[in-house]
Amino acid sequence: MSLYNTLLFAAIIVLVAFLPSIIYMKIFRNTEIFNREPWGNLFNAFFWGAFIAIVIGVILSVVIIKVIDMGLHREYEWFNSGSTYGVLIAACVVAPLAEEFAKGLGVFMRWKNLTELENGFIYGAAVGLGFAATENLLYEYSALATAGLAAYILTAIMRSTLSAVLHGSSTSVMGYGIARKRLLGKSVVPYYFLAVLMHGFFNFTLTVSIFFSGNMQVVVGMVGLFLVIIYISVTYHTVKRKIRELDRRYVSSPYISGPGFRYR
Repeated sequence: MSLYNTLLFAAIIVLVAFLPSIIYMKIFRNTEIFNREPWGNLFNAFFWGAFIAIVIGVILSVVIIKVIDMGLHREYEWFNSGSTYGVLIAACVVAPLAEEFAKGLGVFMRWKNLTELENGFIYGAAVGLGFAATENLLYEYSALATAGLAAYILTAIMRSTLSAVLHGSSTSVMGYGIARKRLLGKSVVPYYFLAVLMHGFFNFTLTVSIFFSGNMQVVVGMVGLFLVIIYISVTYHTVKRKIRELDRRYVSSPYISGPGFRYR
């Protein structure tokens, strides 16, 4: 393969992984009508999630695994612990705890931009979608390298339509908690664990089929996929509705006192 073809192939792989997340970020941003966030700030949050949060998330996952000493592995399907329970715990407990914490740090980095409660949802979504883009790249390339083009296309469709929205939605909830901390002095902890629960439920629903075999595994897998589609649709539209509600509240609030106002 020539250098040109290699670069073109790499560009396509990256574009397929990143473009859906950027489109979702645009949708979340434009859900807010008044005082939309600058693209520069959002892309800073997006790339923080794509590069820094992904590294922190992997490191934290490894640390948690070492601490609980269960011999678990979840490095983007390149390794397998050989334990069904190990895979489930790694996917549904370790990964959500580590990854939501790492993504939450990215929202904290935009602390000064959280001048409205809905901004927490928007910056949280940006960080989460950046994280999803890089994670999608890893999973999709792994599928292509190990199982071929058909597996790559299926993985890209699944992760672009489901996993990307999950990461954006769960971290947007965490971001809302951080905005509440900045503007109202409330605790972030409940929103962190809600994001972890959202993430863990998503992973569990798609992973639980590994406890079955044969036709039953197919049936459980299809049911899980159906439930995930409904779940992702509900969370996606709930976050958008909450952004719209808070945006309207901002406009009609009697407590606004200029750009630096605080909610009471």
